[in-house]
Amino acid sequence: MQNITALRNVLKAYDNPAGKVSDIILENSSVKEENEAGSTEVQSVLFKNLIDFGTRISEPGFEHRETLEQTCEAAALGGFAAIMAFPTTGPAVDNQASVEFVTRRSGSYHGIKILQIGAISQGCEGKELAGILEMHSAGAVAFSDGQYPVRNGGLLMRAMDYLKGIGKTIIDTPFDVDIFPNGLVGEGAVSTLMGVPGIPAPAEEIIVNRDIQLAKYTGAKLHLFCISTEGSIELVRKAKAEGLPVTASVSVNNLLFDVTEMLDYDSNLKVMPPLREKSVCDRLWEAVRDGTIDIISSQHMPYEVEKKDLEFQYASFGALGIQTAMAGLLTRFGTQAAPVIQRAMSDRIIEIFGPQEVFSEDRFSCFEKVENYIFEEKELRSNCYNSPFIGRELAYKIKSF
Repeated sequence: MQNITALRNVLKAYDNPAGKVSDIILENSSVKEENEAGSTEVQSVLFKNLIDFGTRISEPGFEHRETLEQTCEAAALGGFAAIMAFPTTGPAVDNQASVEFVTRRSGSYHGIKILQIGAISQGCEGKELAGILEMHSAGAVAFSDGQYPVRNGGLLMRAMDYLKGIGKTIIDTPFDVDIFPNGLVGEGAVSTLMGVPGIPAPAEEIIVNRDIQLAKYTGAKLHLFCISTEGSIELVRKAKAEGLPVTASVSVNNLLFDVTEMLDYDSNLKVMPPLREKSVCDRLWEAVRDGTIDIISSQHMPYEVEKKDLEFQYASFGALGIQTAMAGLLTRFGTQAAPVIQRAMSDRIIEIFGPQEVFSEDRFSCFEKVENYIFEEKELRSNCYNSPFIGRELAYKIKSF
């Protein structure tokens, strides 16, 4: 930990649940309490400058879903210091003025910094290039069409040429919708049992391979947003072994939930990329641990009840995540995973996209171990309720000071 003063303030504010003074030890970012027997147990875990990568904000244009203040409050309650926001608002963030509109509000709500991603194409529609250079000058930290994949390879290649010149990274969400025009869940035994069209792994892997080849050809920096298949992991691993400037992320959803959860037709788990088999979830986590996958994203996507509380086939893809991502990861993987989470949800984001200057002062978050805690709908800081964590038990909770 670099900011000793801030860290001491966190430790000073830490309150023993038993109401007594005890020795608090910082070890590998964990706060441990010495019990009466003299041994130590992990009670809390500390993180520094957490960033949610690829947050879908709803303002401007979709404030009925979630205001920017609500998104920032949810981020603060989720332990984050900053969000890296996708440009898919209404209108899209595809010009200098729209970048400035959002970045001027950075830090205004709950101290959350906003790192704005500019659009690759006008309106994020994949037809004409957006004003990349003017958005760069306005402070855009990267460029992407958000959750919409760039279907036009020629447009993507031209964007890469521009971005290579200014040293910024292009972020693409890899899937080919033409391969699964009616797909609803990951293709396999579960989609057969459910009686619904599946989404095959090649729909993702074909675009991953295309994007990597274009990055190799242009020399541009590429980030593949939320990969989800074993084939994609191997393609990224191979690209890195070749020294290509390729990085990748994974959604919290694809780490914590597997496709068998879909048997209840829960539309809050209808996400893109779709949930995969348990063995693939394990492979994705191992890829995070060994550095093949660089970043973990909450993949926060608010949708109003009219978009989610429908017959399963009509429900939109996407789930809330920013408020529960960290607690969910710690519940699933334990405090021993804290160094991996710190790297994947802060350190690597800063290394890849370079927003060091936004943290003039380090911001720590502390998660404490809790018992019998069920996350409830009323806790959500949103006008939407499409969270897969509602009604689930969490073993960790953000500690307020």
